[in-house]
Amino acid sequence: VQNAHPLNFTKFTENSRYQPLNIIASNLNSESSITFSDFNSVQALTKRMWASMLLPGIAGPIISIDDAPSIDALVYEPIPLATPLKQNCTHLLVLRSRADGADVTGSPGLLERLINRRFLLRKHSFKRIYQYLTHQQHKKTYAESIIFTNDASRERRACDDGGGAHVMAIAMGEGEKDTKRLELERGEIFRGVRRGFTAAFDALKDEGDDRR
Repeated sequence: VQNAHPLNFTKFTENSRYQPLNIIASNLNSESSITFSDFNSVQALTKRMWASMLLPGIAGPIISIDDAPSIDALVYEPIPLATPLKQNCTHLLVLRSRADGADVTGSPGLLERLINRRFLLRKHSFKRIYQYLTHQQHKKTYAESIIFTNDASRERRACDDGGGAHVMAIAMGEGEKDTKRLELERGEIFRGVRRGFTAAFDALKDEGDDRR
């Protein structure tokens, strides 16, 4: 974004006047999600994007932004749902990366536990956050968000009824194969892209459209 394929930041700024970008991360001081929306340079933008995707102990050191130590949004808002609802959005389109019906809870593996202990507890003394992740509270929030989006997606009402945000969740169908998080095989990655495209097309197509 900065060097290999430079972002046209002037164009980005112009577009932001009509469709502003909000980036969500986890603030380790407040122990809550934090929203970044003011970007005065491409460096500031990419730094906040990096923070929002920074897996604790895996993807580099904690990033401090305006004195807020920040890491991946998965800790406190794994699906960007609570923030736009608080901002009184009217329509919310949720693109989910896991197939519908997939188990998003599970237990932390040994490597995950070791990394969290070393990074959050020993190195930074974030005891409460370490316990939060150890007890899988972030996965509980993730599962609750999926249930909410599925239930809200089934509602049928007029766009201007004043009943809160209209929510539509898009996910691959139940039983579809998830692409591994660290997948490197090119063919499998493209198969995952096609599965995601199919799910989105089928949800958004007009009657008679053919995704072939």
